[in-house]
Amino acid sequence: MYGIAGRINVNQKYFPDQKPELGYMYGFEVGKISGNFRYTVAHYLQNDTYEINDMGYNSYNNRIHNELELEYNFYKPFGKIINMYNDITFEYALQYDPTEFRYFEISSYNRTTWINYLTTSFNWELSPVESNDFYEARVDGWVLKRPAYGFFGFFISPDYRKRFVLDFQAGTWAGNRYNQSGYVLRLKPRIRINDRFSMILEAEYDKDYNDIGHVNDSLNNAGEPVIIIGKRDIRTLETILEANYIFTKNIGLSLRARHYWITVEYDEFFRLLKDGYLEHSDYYSDHDFIYNAFNIDMVFRWTFAPASELLFVWKNNIFAEKSEIINDYFRNLEYTFNAPMGNSFSLKVLYYLDYHSLKRKRK
Repeated sequence: MYGIAGRINVNQKYFPDQKPELGYMYGFEVGKISGNFRYTVAHYLQNDTYEINDMGYNSYNNRIHNELELEYNFYKPFGKIINMYNDITFEYALQYDPTEFRYFEISSYNRTTWINYLTTSFNWELSPVESNDFYEARVDGWVLKRPAYGFFGFFISPDYRKRFVLDFQAGTWAGNRYNQSGYVLRLKPRIRINDRFSMILEAEYDKDYNDIGHVNDSLNNAGEPVIIIGKRDIRTLETILEANYIFTKNIGLSLRARHYWITVEYDEFFRLLKDGYLEHSDYYSDHDFIYNAFNIDMVFRWTFAPASELLFVWKNNIFAEKSEIINDYFRNLEYTFNAPMGNSFSLKVLYYLDYHSLKRKRK
C-alpha cells in the first residue's frame, strides 16, 4: 500500500597539493503506491562538492529538489476507455550553497487508451514565476534570470498490433519576456514487414525563437566580469532509424542509425547585470554555427547456450561543426558525410557457467 525508497552517496577526491574534497548527496521518496489515488513526496540534495564524473555522470551539483506528485488512475475499462492515467506534479528547486531559489514548476499529464487501442495523451507545464539559472552565466556568483513560461503538448498513437502505424506528437511553448516561443513536431512511423523484420523511423523537429544563452565572458580593466548573453534562434532536427531482423529464436541482427543536426543563429547581444537581468550591448561578433552528429550501432547477437551469447558490434560516428549556416538538409548531410569518420568493431563472448551443474557431473 505504501512505499519508501532512498539513497546516500559519498565521494572523496584526492589532490597532490591540497586537502581532499568530500562530496555527498542523498534522496528519499515516500508515498502511496496502490489504488486509484496515489501520491509521492520526494526530496533530493547534492552539495556543492559532490563530483562523480570520474566514475559516472552528473550534469550539475549544488542543488536541492523537492517534488510532490499526485495521481488518479483508472485501471479497469469503463465506457469506451480501457485505462486512463492522470497526474499533476509540483516541483520546487533551490541552490544548495548559498541557499537561493532556483525555480517553481507545475506539470500535468494525461494518457488514455480507448477500446480501439488508440492511445492519446496531453501534457502541460507552467513556470509561473521567473527562475534563477546559476549555471548559464558560467562565472561563480552570477545568475541569469529566465522568464516565466508555459508549454502544452499532445500525442496520438494507434494500435501497435497493426503492421503499419504512425505516432504523432506536437507541442508549443512561450515565455513572457524577450518574445520567446517555440514548437516541436515528432513523427514516428512503425512497420512490421513480417514476423522477423520490423523498422521504426523517428523524426523530430524543434524550433525555438529568441532563446537566450551564454556567448563569452572576460574581465574589464577593473578586473570585473563582463558576461555576454546572446539572443538566438535554435533549430534542431533529429532522425533515427531502427531495424531488427530475427533469423532464428537465438540469432538476431539490430541496427540503429541517428543523425542530429542543430543550427544556432544569433541576432542580438546583451550584457548580463549582477542582478541577473540583461542590458543591451554594442558587442557584435559572428557566433552562428551548425553542428552535426551521425552514428550507427549494429549488433549481431547469437544466444548459443542458456544465458550465454556472442555479440559482434560495429559502431560508426561522424562529428562535424562549422560557422557557416547551411539551411538545405541534403547539402548539410553531404557536408556531414565528407567529415572524418570513425569506425570500431568489437567481439564479446559471454558464457554462463553453472557451478552446480559441474558439481553434479563430478559426483
